[in-house]
Amino acid sequence: MTIHQIRRTTTATAETAAPTEALTRRERLETRHSREIVELLERKNELRGVHAMADFLDDAVRWSA
Repeated sequence: MTIHQIRRTTTATAETAAPTEALTRRERLETRHSREIVELLERKNELRGVHAMADFLDDAVRWSA
């Protein structure tokens, strides 16, 4: 195997691993942010109704529990 073939193989592996790592990181952050929104709405009930997406997320979490 030549050095060029090794570099191509290494680059191809890195390119396929990068989207998986980014997706995993995004999923972790999404879960963390969802949890934080729900916790915030539990602590500060007066924030309900301020942002529709936050209310939707809070309802979705409550229905899934």
